Amino acid sequence: MNNFTDFGKGRSYYVDKSLFIEEAMGDTMAGTNVFCYFRRTGKTTNFSMLKEFIEYPVISCSSLEDKIDMFKDTKIASSKIVKEHFANYPVIYLDFKTV
Repeated sequence: MNNFTDFGKGRSYYVDKSLFIEEAMGDTMAGTNVFCYFRRTGKTTNFSMLKEFIEYPVISCSSLEDKIDMFKDTKIASSKIVKEHFANYPVIYLDFKTV
């Protein structure tokens, strides 16, 4: 299971790594970031979580309430980043998993 929305709906257990969003969107964010991870460390899940956090609800076909519910029990929910970046951006998400 690689999609964060599956975890958000209570279908599985999830180790909360939502503060990754604060690191990725923090004040020190450069124009381009490169994230290098080893195999099997949750890259797809982390980036799916980041996408769900910043993407407009209309684009992802989910309501704002669904997005809020998805993040309500995570550590990022109490961060100042939420007011500034939550559901504010259009996102282009490319997944090369099947290529």
